Amino acid sequence: MAKQMSGLHESFRPCRDFIIAMVPLIGLAAYLYGPRVLILFGLSVATAFLCDLIAAVFSRNGMRVSDISSHMFAMIFTIMLPASSRYEIAVIGTAVTILLGKHAFGGYGNYPFHPSAFGFAFASVCWPETLYNYPASFSDIGLGLESGAKMYSAAASVLKHGGVPVIETRDLVLGNYPGPMGTTFCLIILSCLVLLIVHGAMTWHIPFMYLLTCSAWSVLFRRAPFGMAESLIYEMFSGAIIFGAVFIIAERTTAPVNPKAKILYGILLGAGTMLFRTFGAFEMGVCFSVLLVNPLTSYLDKKLAPRGYKIKGARI
Repeated sequence: MAKQMSGLHESFRPCRDFIIAMVPLIGLAAYLYGPRVLILFGLSVATAFLCDLIAAVFSRNGMRVSDISSHMFAMIFTIMLPASSRYEIAVIGTAVTILLGKHAFGGYGNYPFHPSAFGFAFASVCWPETLYNYPASFSDIGLGLESGAKMYSAAASVLKHGGVPVIETRDLVLGNYPGPMGTTFCLIILSCLVLLIVHGAMTWHIPFMYLLTCSAWSVLFRRAPFGMAESLIYEMFSGAIIFGAVFIIAERTTAPVNPKAKILYGILLGAGTMLFRTFGAFEMGVCFSVLLVNPLTSYLDKKLAPRGYKIKGARI
């Protein structure tokens, strides 16, 4: 019994690592935007727990206390919201993420696409004006049902509509500009990427090829009168490209297993992200790219596996 419980705990170890990696991002978001951030995360995590409980009751399989994946998915969903989001968006979006994105397909590891990407895509369609306008750092964000904060378009939105973002390069790199509450701290997120790879929570193949593809696209297809370096910085450090590379696309249960498949998977996700950012209705292209490419995971694993290579069990 003890050995069985140990194996179960190890299966959720990557979830624990991702949650720990998000803690500094949440702390910085609370520092820049105030206590409303912590309330949003509290509501999301509580909703995730309640959804797990509901799913356990209806499935009659019991609730696995060690399954912390729902908390991880709720945090990833919430960290992509504006700090001024209404509370019901965090609750409803998390419920869709956990109940429809995770449990409707049979629970942890059985879903065809990343639950957080599914939940955020749903929220984008339902509340586009709310999700894609953001408060400035250190602005007065109220704690009521409506935040009362002054809202601004994100740099990624300005690029999408052919404009030139009026953000200093230093502020862009440091994440001090209006955007999703926890995805703008790109240097810290890249540090998390290194730590997660070293700790074995992911491999380098998918995030590296994804970022390389997005970088190449931003240089080859510049959307504003920038030089190559400026275009690269504005495209890569605005929106959620780097955050998605670390916390969404490389999640083990939805990613391919063999290295060749991972490389092609990262390239496809990068191209899809930039296509959605450029031509889609919303600048958060990574979530929609995930919904498009995730179902190809098993196919890529099968077609690109070395001769005699067998895929065993779930990808955890």
